[in-house]
Amino acid sequence: MTTTSDDARATAAAELIDSIWVASALATALGRPELADEDPAAEVLAAAGLVERSGTGWVLTEPLGPEARPERIAMEREQLISALGQAATIAASGGGRGWEANGDDVLLAAGRLSVARGLGRDFRTLIGASPELAAAFAACPVIIDVGVGVAAGACAMCEGLPETRVIGLDVNARALALARQLVAAKHLSDRIELRLQGVEELQDVGVASLAHLPARFIPRPALTEGISRLFRALRPGGQLLVSGISSDGAIDRWVAYNTGGSTVTLPECTALLTAAGFENPQPAQNLPPEAPILVVSTRP
Repeated sequence: MTTTSDDARATAAAELIDSIWVASALATALGRPELADEDPAAEVLAAAGLVERSGTGWVLTEPLGPEARPERIAMEREQLISALGQAATIAASGGGRGWEANGDDVLLAAGRLSVARGLGRDFRTLIGASPELAAAFAACPVIIDVGVGVAAGACAMCEGLPETRVIGLDVNARALALARQLVAAKHLSDRIELRLQGVEELQDVGVASLAHLPARFIPRPALTEGISRLFRALRPGGQLLVSGISSDGAIDRWVAYNTGGSTVTLPECTALLTAAGFENPQPAQNLPPEAPILVVSTRP
């Protein structure tokens, strides 16, 4: 006979499974102005309280509803797709296997997410907000993109900043193979250099005015050494942007564990940058709400 404890356990597991299916239905609905009555996703989302009746069908309730800006909707959709894909990989293969354990679909979703978050637009905003950086970038319009992945973000940088060249580093050969396909399709091969290289191995000196470092994807020893390598690779007046800042919560630690990266809080990031010689590390200002926290510091 089933015990009360077994019943409670089965109920809790079923609720978790249901939440996964709700998330998958939400990913299909985001960005659509309305769901038809016969749409199976509408029934799932209605049961979860995420849609409400309109005149001719169903619409997402606020704050997920149609009033959201397109950029925000695109980011939320890609976040769901990427998270669901990574979760499926972890469930099937076990945790802690690193970013390389994910399939091509997850890698491509992560690339789309970087674009949805406004990577190219954000860099243009940051450069325009700093006369010193604008001058440095005018003299040397080169960006080092660490963890370039499938190069969707690098392509967005080049499209948003027409004079830009990007040096993209990654340790995932499969991601770089996808990156080369995208770069070629966008006719940016003369502006984007892709390297199978960790940031801790970077030897370049004074070659760039801007660099991007995603802490969540970089192991702590490589992160510490990589910040020093990027200091040397940047020209005086250049800036380093660090993304993937952690709130130090359990989910952040779990994500970093499964991407092979680091959980770095804002105070920890500031301390690492200062120790490497960077000046005035602080969160970037005037970015849109969907943009991730970017810690900006200057190479004197």
